[in-house]
Amino acid sequence: LTRGDGSRIPDPPIEPERVLGEVIEWRDGESWRPLPPAPVQSLPDRTSAAAMLWLVRLLLTVDARLAVRTAVLLARVGRRLSPPLSSP
Repeated sequence: LTRGDGSRIPDPPIEPERVLGEVIEWRDGESWRPLPPAPVQSLPDRTSAAAMLWLVRLLLTVDARLAVRTAVLLARVGRRLSPPLSSP
């Protein structure tokens, strides 16, 4: 299971061989820059992230398709509940 872009909602499960590795830098034009530190999350945010990860892990033991569908549904709900990003 992965949680891309520091999201508290897990990505849909994928096969382990599809994971290339952990992202440690990003390319900014011609140079590579280290990732900024992860933002500090509140206790409720950390708790909900752990609960969602636990749920998807549990569902993986029952049925992989159900785990994928649940992760997709959680992502959709999370996008609707998240405040819009401000433009620079």
